[in-house]
This record gives sequence, structure tokens and C-alpha cells, in this order.
Amino acid sequence: MSPFRQETLPGKNPFTSDSGLGELLSAVMAKGGYFRFKARGTSMHPFIRDGDVITLSAVTAGTGLHVGDIAAVLHPVSGKLIVHRVIRKRGTRVQTKGDNSKLADESVPVSAVLGRVSQVRRGGSNCYNRTKIKDLLAAWFSRLGLLPGRLSVFFHP
Repeated sequence: MSPFRQETLPGKNPFTSDSGLGELLSAVMAKGGYFRFKARGTSMHPFIRDGDVITLSAVTAGTGLHVGDIAAVLHPVSGKLIVHRVIRKRGTRVQTKGDNSKLADESVPVSAVLGRVSQVRRGGSNCYNRTKIKDLLAAWFSRLGLLPGRLSVFFHP
């Protein structure tokens, strides 16, 4: 059996459930690795679309987590894995929001952040060109609820 092939098992597959994926992601990020998976949902549209392949990299003390970053967060209460933009950072807590969502997520401890999106592949090519100013502007517009729609064309193809 190939270690890269997903097998269909009877019952719940631990690597496709949120908690199983979160545990696997935590282990990979703790070793400073990268983790690639297919995004599902439309909460980050148009930056991340359903079916895009996203790569997460570890957030370390040296790189830090910044407003504007797109982060993978394991919600401490629900156990759900979400990939949303960091719109606010206060002390040891961060707040995220899907760019296509009307409401922000509850703030969570920084320790709930599993990694940061470092690449988005769509149709075989990288379509996530990060710059600090674009990230900050996207976070600000997302926080104001202005990102979905017309303004998004300025930030992403």
C-alpha cells in the first residue's frame, strides 16, 4: 500500500475528519514541515477556491503570525479545522475571518494556529503572490466586509 494513497476504510477515516487532520497537521508543523491538501468550501473565495491545493508551512517564533496571513486554525471548542485570514491579533489571541464570510470567527489562542498558507495552486500553477501590503489591505477590507465582490480583483486573479 502506497503511503500517499488514501484508502477507503469502513467507518470514519481519521485522516479525513477535522480532528484527525488537525492532529496530523500539528505533528507535521511541529517538525517544521509543509502540509499540502485540497481546500473545501467557499469561505475564502476568491483567494482560495473550492478544490485549490493549499500548502501550509509552520509558524515559528522567527516568522511569527501577522495580520493578513491566511492561517489554519484548529478551533479549541468545536475541533473544526478552518483556513481563514487573520484580521486581528491581540496579545496571545488571534481572530480570523473568511474573506467571503459576513461574520468573523471567535478569537482563539495563538496556540490553536497550526500553520500559515504559503502557496495556493489552481490548475497547476501558483496563484498566491504574497506581499505585506496586499496581506494587510486584504485583512482590513475583509474585516470591514468589503472584500467579497469588486475589491477582490485588486488582490487576486
